[in-house]
Amino acid sequence: RSCPSAFECVVRNGAVVSICNRDDFYHQPMVLQSGNSFGGHGKLVLKTGDCYRRRFVNPGREAIQVKIYDWSHSQERFVVTVLPARR
Repeated sequence: RSCPSAFECVVRNGAVVSICNRDDFYHQPMVLQSGNSFGGHGKLVLKTGDCYRRRFVNPGREAIQVKIYDWSHSQERFVVTVLPARR
């Protein structure tokens, strides 16, 4: 995996990514894209120190971007670029 900044990461198809809350307040992460969706309003709450592990998949031939948002903090976003499977 490669994380060029605190706001984005590049992973291989099928990689398991840990999303951790290192802030002093709760986060409610969510993804809207089908195939990689999780959470939803109030469904996933990460307290300080909590982590959530999720496998990211890319069924296509081109890299895709999975954007993770926070229900509670609308300006926060993290992008996971998922590379296509090797053929």
